[in-house]
Amino acid sequence: MLSPGSLRRARAVAGLLLLGAWGGACASPVAPARFGQTPGYAPSAWATLHRDARNSDFAPVFVASQLRVAWTALEDAAMWVGPTLGPEGHVYATTGRGVGTSHLHAFDRDGRLLWESAPMRSEADLDHGAVINAPVVGDDGTVYQADLDQLWAFAPDGRVRWTASLRAAGASGHFVTPVLDGRGRVGGVTTDGVLLLFARETGELAVPAFELPGAAGPPAIPAPPG
Repeated sequence: MLSPGSLRRARAVAGLLLLGAWGGACASPVAPARFGQTPGYAPSAWATLHRDARNSDFAPVFVASQLRVAWTALEDAAMWVGPTLGPEGHVYATTGRGVGTSHLHAFDRDGRLLWESAPMRSEADLDHGAVINAPVVGDDGTVYQADLDQLWAFAPDGRVRWTASLRAAGASGHFVTPVLDGRGRVGGVTTDGVLLLFARETGELAVPAFELPGAAGPPAIPAPPG
């Protein structure tokens, strides 16, 4: 019987394989409407967490009743969210192995590693917080990736287009997968309740930070003995 850790890794690898297969179906140029994808997101079968801005979790592809393992990757890495697909069929996945390792990985649909983010040496690099943030792919192929204190924009070839500091923008929390809006912005609400939206082209703060109103919740209930 598989241990919980092995089962999670097996599911992660299975997700990579299925998305790689979908990438083959999505690699040819098609109109975004063909996949019913939200405007602004890549015209692929799975451009963000839960697929689209509606969180539909709907995959507009046919999958064979019998599957075989085509390739595996990142078997020893911790994965929290599923991979996503670019318009050219590239598979993007995040991990959280910590200092000295990369946390964003790009594969082609045959499982070949295309590029990785620079290994984390300090908090200035793409850190292990990427593991709770799915890569979000825009309609031009740009990959938007959040970590514990920054938002990154990567070109499809792995070049860093820009980096935005969430601390400098006015938040002490972090994103849990950013979103794209219909006005050329990327961002969302941080874990401390601050709405941040950045210009997709430059990474500059597009509107002033807005702290959502709220109040402290009830005190936590102690766990029962045992």
